Amino acid sequence: MLGLRLKRRESLAQLLGETRQEVRRGGVQNFEVNRPITMDDPVAELRTAVEAAAGNLRDGAEPGSSSPTLERPREAGFGDVSTNAAMLLAPTLGEQPREIAEKLAERLRGSLGADLEKVEIAGPGFLNLFLADAWYRRAAAALLAAGAG
Repeated sequence: MLGLRLKRRESLAQLLGETRQEVRRGGVQNFEVNRPITMDDPVAELRTAVEAAAGNLRDGAEPGSSSPTLERPREAGFGDVSTNAAMLLAPTLGEQPREIAEKLAERLRGSLGADLEKVEIAGPGFLNLFLADAWYRRAAAALLAAGAG
């Protein structure tokens, strides 16, 4: 199991490395939280899910000047992907980041469904996402299909 998780993290690291600049520039304005995930771009789909959950919590409030990050944690125990979305929402919503992280986690569980093994809240309000094998299988299939085209 550890070998599979390390391989999964290495593959995700490649995907994140290729799209890191896009993630930092990203910003989607209108979101549909319960949309189907098509996996055309696996990392973009994760980013969209995080931004959708954040947009849902903002409920019309103006987004901050920064977009949430989506990064691979340095330690495997902190999940496959982490985001600072809750900390960026805190000033806008006037709530503590950890409270916002709980709400974001609930929405991500709903929108990502079987693609998400679990979500943990860490530190001041980071969300650590542990992706399920189903996500990796679908991501691998999408990458293979993209290479075949």
